[in-house]
Amino acid sequence: MFEIHKYFLLDKYPLVLKFTRQPGDKDVIEIVDEIILNLFEAEKLSWQDFHVALDGGLNPVSFVAPDLATAWQCTGGQTRLDGVPDIATATHISWATDDPSQYVPYGSFADAPLNQLVLRGLVIDVSVLEAGESFFLKQWPTTPEPGALALLCLGALAWARKRPRS
Repeated sequence: MFEIHKYFLLDKYPLVLKFTRQPGDKDVIEIVDEIILNLFEAEKLSWQDFHVALDGGLNPVSFVAPDLATAWQCTGGQTRLDGVPDIATATHISWATDDPSQYVPYGSFADAPLNQLVLRGLVIDVSVLEAGESFFLKQWPTTPEPGALALLCLGALAWARKRPRS
């Protein structure tokens, strides 16, 4: 069982945790609580979504979670994850929203819990791993790309204004 506290300081770089199975370890890892803070320094952007992925290398590793729909929570306990992925085979889960009131804002340590996500009850089945083998838990947010969006809009505008030649 683990409780993890992590924060993101650099934009567009995922956090990767490496787990190596030791002799005598159990077949299931449970992350009972994970506090994830948005402390992006460069762009100071809000998060519209957040992803968790497992990479088992040559051996498959799977999530086994009884209720992922209530796993992602914001301040006050409101559910952030829409829909439930196939928990029997899921190696990637994500929270995403189009609702700006559900974005995770940029902030400092003093702003917590307003700038945090809470992930509860993540269970990882590692029974296929032998002692000494490793897997990776990768997490990353996606932030809006203002520059790319502006460029796309300019291109669409230029295309729309182009008049057909006779």
